[in-house]
Amino acid sequence: MAPEAREAFRVRAAAMPRAIRTLTFENNLGPLMANAAGVVAMGGYNTFCDILSFDKRALIVPRTRPRLEQFIRAQCAREVGLAHMLPEDGKRDPARMATALRQLPQQGLPSEVVIPGLLDGLPNVAKLVARHLRRRQRGLGPLSVVDDDAEDPRDFAVTEAGAAHLRRPA
Repeated sequence: MAPEAREAFRVRAAAMPRAIRTLTFENNLGPLMANAAGVVAMGGYNTFCDILSFDKRALIVPRTRPRLEQFIRAQCAREVGLAHMLPEDGKRDPARMATALRQLPQQGLPSEVVIPGLLDGLPNVAKLVARHLRRRQRGLGPLSVVDDDAEDPRDFAVTEAGAAHLRRPA
């Protein structure tokens, strides 16, 4: 945001009947996020992970330039019910934003959404490492790719070099 626009926003916020605090940058979002009733964000990777970690209702307003990364993440989150998204339509209609903000308190929490396997990363890594260590103890060599279409996380294996590969039992 251009400095002039940022200052105009700060002045408008200061004139509001209720105290509104504006920040241009914050190194430690944790305490702010923990105490927030909801989050409005562009949907970058770290902020999105914080939204999920702190279990916060979120309105994502992703940018689409220079990359579609934020838009794709926000769209997927909206499709599974983890967050709401206000796509950039080029108009930036204040009424649309106001409506989206008013609806934020009625939105469900991310933890209320059940997506099988969504947060199973750590248990799956532990299983993979344990399987790899058992295989090394038996003196078997490194594993290699056998099937690139594995659907079950148990079909992953770790090579001696530490790379994860897909495999099917022989």
